[in-house]
Amino acid sequence: MYTTRYKSHHDAARKLKELYTLDQPKDAYLRSILNGQAKSRRAIYIHVPFCNKVCSFCPFHRPDRLKRREYHKYLTEEIHRIREYPYMDAPIDAINFGGGTPTSLLPEQMRIILAELRQSFSIRENAEISVESSATELTDEMLGVLLEGGVNRLSIGIQTFQDKARKLLGRRGSGGQAAERVANAIRSGIMNTSIDLIYNYPGQSLEALKEDLSVIKE
Repeated sequence: MYTTRYKSHHDAARKLKELYTLDQPKDAYLRSILNGQAKSRRAIYIHVPFCNKVCSFCPFHRPDRLKRREYHKYLTEEIHRIREYPYMDAPIDAINFGGGTPTSLLPEQMRIILAELRQSFSIRENAEISVESSATELTDEMLGVLLEGGVNRLSIGIQTFQDKARKLLGRRGSGGQAAERVANAIRSGIMNTSIDLIYNYPGQSLEALKEDLSVIKE
């Protein structure tokens, strides 16, 4: 399965250092871009590598939850660092929050991050500000914070509205609750709302897929 087997953590650490040590030429190239003026439309991507519940089909690494409590501080520091470059002077066309599950952060953390972005960068009035979320994290409080921060697009990880299948896939809450959270987001004014849907999972019937599509249509 593996081409190389390391016999000690020292060997593994040495290899990781080789792979992830800063590449000076690439760093210099990146800085040369950041120190120049932007020549095309740009977007900011904010990565939040945390989830409150890991789906059964998810292959990604899970960072220490303790780091989540301070994550808004890390992001704020990075925003302050990057905003000093000339490349960031021009207006921003889009901001995308991905993960992980960005809304696994506390509402107050999201409020701080969104406010910091607006204070640090020139964001176009019609910029798309998009956030990935699960249905469970879209509480009224979180939704209020997102709207206050100018979020105008949501990508919601539903996967399925079938209760039995949601348990199989490790999704929290019932299908009915998930559907209501989606409807609530749209009612709040975030009309640009998309959902993730999984099909052909173990045991899924054609009828179950049709029912999911029917819920989406409604």
